Amino acid sequence: ALMEYPEVALTYLSLIADKGRARTEMARIVANQDDLTPVAGMMIATDGKRVGGVLEELVASREEVSEILLAAASLLPRPVR
Repeated sequence: ALMEYPEVALTYLSLIADKGRARTEMARIVANQDDLTPVAGMMIATDGKRVGGVLEELVASREEVSEILLAAASLLPRPVR
């Protein structure tokens, strides 16, 4: 049910004590989104920086957001060649 409201789910996960598990679950939620903009923000073409998104508001650093996004990418199915 939380997948329907990813911002709420991510906020909840940011509050739990087990940060390792929280980040793993955050990555899973991010990987299941059709539109990443609300959760991950967007890239600025001129400088390559990511801005916005609920993750930026919830985690301690940009590096941590990047780690969650990388973990989410690793959960995606690989394209068939």
